[in-house]
Amino acid sequence: MPEPAEAVWGHCVAVLRDGTVAADAAEAAVRRGGRSRSLALAHARYQALLRTPTAPPGPDFDGLDPIGLALALSATRPAEERAVLDLEGRVDRGRLARALGVAPARAAALATEAAATWERELDPALLAWLGPGDCHELAELLPSAERLEDLLDAAPAVAAHVAGCEACSDRRRAMVTVKALVAQAPLPPLPARVRAAAGAARFRLPASAPPPLDAGPGQRRGLAVLAVVVGVVLAAGTTTGLVIWRNHRRVSAVAAVATAPIPASTVVVSTTVVPLELAANAQGCAVQAQVVDDIDATVVLHWRGGSGPEQAVPLIGPAYKTILAPTTVPVTWWVTATDQRGAQARTPDAVVTPGAC
Repeated sequence: MPEPAEAVWGHCVAVLRDGTVAADAAEAAVRRGGRSRSLALAHARYQALLRTPTAPPGPDFDGLDPIGLALALSATRPAEERAVLDLEGRVDRGRLARALGVAPARAAALATEAAATWERELDPALLAWLGPGDCHELAELLPSAERLEDLLDAAPAVAAHVAGCEACSDRRRAMVTVKALVAQAPLPPLPARVRAAAGAARFRLPASAPPPLDAGPGQRRGLAVLAVVVGVVLAAGTTTGLVIWRNHRRVSAVAAVATAPIPASTVVVSTTVVPLELAANAQGCAVQAQVVDDIDATVVLHWRGGSGPEQAVPLIGPAYKTILAPTTVPVTWWVTATDQRGAQARTPDAVVTPGAC
């Protein structure tokens, strides 16, 4: 698995396709994400989208190879789609949710929707660029493409033809998709300034998570992922407003404000916090715990049967390590972790037998 700086750099390049701007975004992301891979990718997604030009320059259509054409086609789609599909190819479903700042089901839905859109709108344009093959009917539909727009304009007719042509359907199924070609694009070397920023960030606490992908432009950094369900039965002529205050990853207060009496109303607010992943093991009395993604967390060792109920576990290198005091009776132990988001985890009970140390 690549280092966080490499993954952040690759993501920024995939979204922006501009080395200088991508380096600015990647440097900002690794400074904020620290050694947490998921948090660094979340900031990379946010920083890259902040820097996306409103009207990206049109690519040079002449002399493109399949990967170059796929990149040009992908540039016609919203940057959010490029961000989602690139992250999907880099991380698993849980980490995709963290990087996007949404619930896992929502992250999967966003990735599925973006992939289906590219397959429907971009893959036929790629097939048009590849040519008709042995299909004379498709040859009649294809324009003499001189611009990328010509391929995109022909895509709906090509897709309709492919749906009813067995030979062209076989070609499209065998064809490498635009999504797959974009993932194969070569990555420029990691800029020295991004590598230096990543090295320095390993010794600092990470910043709060950026706003989720679904957040509007007016929402603040670190916005919690909220699911708000409001059911209101209004009398004629009444109006209702909903005011929400938040803390990082938590909702601190909710108030419904009405200008006239409301016969009945229900306001339910919940917060989605991606679970913390924690693992621990013991060799003799040496206990080692690992928090997935190296997110800075407060790790505590607990036990029953020995002296003292608990002790903090320091981070030593890539893991949290401590020593249980030798004992003449069996000791049941477990580890808990709490990160800055408020997410918690607990390992199952384990036993250290007498004489194991």
